[in-house]
Amino acid sequence: MGVYSVKPRFQAILKPVASYLAEQEVHPTWINLAAVISSVFAGFLLFDATTTVWSLLIPLLVFIRIALNALDGMVARANKVNEQARGEFLNEFFDRVSDTAIFLGLTFNPATSILLGVATITVLLLTSYVSIVSKAAGGSRRYEGVMGKADRMLVIGFLGCLTPWFGVSTFGDGALSVVLAGLTLTISQRITATWGELSGR
Repeated sequence: MGVYSVKPRFQAILKPVASYLAEQEVHPTWINLAAVISSVFAGFLLFDATTTVWSLLIPLLVFIRIALNALDGMVARANKVNEQARGEFLNEFFDRVSDTAIFLGLTFNPATSILLGVATITVLLLTSYVSIVSKAAGGSRRYEGVMGKADRMLVIGFLGCLTPWFGVSTFGDGALSVVLAGLTLTISQRITATWGELSGR
């Protein structure tokens, strides 16, 4: 499952923060919105990325996005939020907005291929759709695959670390290609797993 396999350990590290937010009765939706804001800033920096120190904020922002995505669920469970169905809907919606904001920024950077970026965003959204529709069809929410949310943020974070010295032009298309290839494999893995699970019902 890629980086997703370390999620329990990551959540253990974040537990003190989640406990504090739960005590303060911070609603999970606000945490989701904060994740969207960090993603929009990351997308803007990817769009405007140059060989400056500001590009080093990209890995920080995508890490914040991943941390906030983990915290919203932890806080919701701790506070036993009653609006679970609406909360799940908002969580999925804001996740897709965050993903799209980040990859739109990279797609429309003058140094990258728009066609490659659009293809990446399209397959990304389809991969997420397969994951969600599996549950809607009576199966499990699918998380399999080599290019989950945390994996693609790792690629973007690594690109951000390189950008101050090399610019996006050197590795931008390479990053999109790696994510696209990984997503293509991931969507295949999730479709196969979903089909197998639903066939037994």
